[in-house]
Amino acid sequence: MELVLDIAIILFCFTIFAVSHSLLALNSTKNYIAIKYPEYLPFYRIGFVALAIILFFLYFIVTPKPDIIIYDLLPPFDLLTLIPQLIAIIGLLYTLRQFDLKEFMGYEQIKRWKNHSYNKQELDEHKTLHIKGPYRICRHPLYLFTIMLLGFRPYMTLFYFLTFMATTLYFYIGSFYEERKLIEVFGSQYIEYQKKTGRILPFKLSNLRIL
Repeated sequence: MELVLDIAIILFCFTIFAVSHSLLALNSTKNYIAIKYPEYLPFYRIGFVALAIILFFLYFIVTPKPDIIIYDLLPPFDLLTLIPQLIAIIGLLYTLRQFDLKEFMGYEQIKRWKNHSYNKQELDEHKTLHIKGPYRICRHPLYLFTIMLLGFRPYMTLFYFLTFMATTLYFYIGSFYEERKLIEVFGSQYIEYQKKTGRILPFKLSNLRIL
């Protein structure tokens, strides 16, 4: 019974993080801030990123950690996990190079505000359509490489496994909402990109058309 309660608390806490993060990412939430509290709009993106980091950190702090090991690879098999982890790290770094990190973190929005720009489009995050480099592999390489990094481990506890599975599911569900916004911005250009490239996996399951 205690184990069931621990699992329920872990999943509940992750759900709180996921729902709050998703609500803040909605265009409707951002538009509400722009109308009701326009003076806070320049700080929306940086606040969004900071809050996500804080909530995820709190998730790791407050959730129970059941003393259950799912697997523990013995040498030399434990060393084999280093290969996909290294690929994942290189892939993440390569993908992040495609971004303007100052824009992504919200610094540029504050900078434009300091330069007396009060237009919502200027204070919002400037979106760029990425279809080259790692985006030739799949439409969400950040998700793919993060899943690889989290999943290939020589040592897996129940807490970490639940977190990994919840994160993977959240990435998958979240990609649908993210792509809706991208279609609003880039229209048919992004729709054509969807037809040619897999969602998270580096190939399309054309029969199922869900990944």
